[in-house]
Amino acid sequence: MKFQNKYLLYKLLLVVVFAELGCINRNDVYIISKEDSLYKASLKPKNGILVAPPISKYGRHTFLIDSGQSVYFYSFQEPLLGKGVSDDKEPDTIGLMPNHIFKIPAGTERKFFKENVLEQKSQFPWKSIVIASFKDSVKKSDFIQYLIRLRKVEPNKISLQIRLALREEREVLDHKRKGIHYDPEKVRNNEDENE
Repeated sequence: MKFQNKYLLYKLLLVVVFAELGCINRNDVYIISKEDSLYKASLKPKNGILVAPPISKYGRHTFLIDSGQSVYFYSFQEPLLGKGVSDDKEPDTIGLMPNHIFKIPAGTERKFFKENVLEQKSQFPWKSIVIASFKDSVKKSDFIQYLIRLRKVEPNKISLQIRLALREEREVLDHKRKGIHYDPEKVRNNEDENE
């Protein structure tokens, strides 16, 4: 009888362990399309009109995550403070060049972020951060979890958007990694021909 109870206890323990491991694995991936859908569903229509805050393609600080989970970074100078409301739409390209992007060594992303983003003086009270992924699913590394937690803890200090990488970002990074010359006009002309 003791043997059967012990055997049953081991089975139960294994079921609990595997259930826990299953839960951990489901939570370590951020799925962009799923999160976008949940976000849109959370917005309640007001008098039949859906009021959503504007989502921008570009942020001052952008972290690119390629399909191998390597992290790259680029940023641009802060824009001048505007006055009033602008109806200008965002440009399709931002003039990104291979020398604007550099790779962050694995394991140093948080330190890099603190030194090169958080501790930098800014005319704005918040930091605009974009995580652009080459894939729809992003592994929730220590760095990604840190940014998500920071956004929740200090929403007035950090604006975080996680989205798919734009065509320009993909093209420029591809040229950088291959060490070939990037001509944005040639890429734009090829896009126009394909449309």
